[in-house]
Amino acid sequence: MSPMAANLSNAEMNDPRRLLLRPEGRAASSQSNPENAKAGPVLAQKFNCTQCHGPGSSASSTFRAWRASSSSIFRAQLRGFKAMTRADIDGNMTSAAQALSDKDIEVLADFIAGAGAQ
Repeated sequence: MSPMAANLSNAEMNDPRRLLLRPEGRAASSQSNPENAKAGPVLAQKFNCTQCHGPGSSASSTFRAWRASSSSIFRAQLRGFKAMTRADIDGNMTSAAQALSDKDIEVLADFIAGAGAQ
């Protein structure tokens, strides 16, 4: 881990979200698959994502920092919450992810990643 962290500033080590603000740390922006762009907001409403993340899933600053990241990042995080191998402080994401199907995760991950490109 030390070689990977050697070039990080103290601010980046204390707040890993800053890495996403570095040009080399951001994934290339991509557009969501049109079907996912349409289905994503419906699923976000259905599974109460908008309750915390807001309409368009953009309310939280943490979430905004991750937008335009690769859909594989979101897919891995959602799968981790569902499998309970990733946790959050209040358990809201872990709880919300339990109802997600594999297809839901695919659609939401693509929708969220593409939302940052818009």
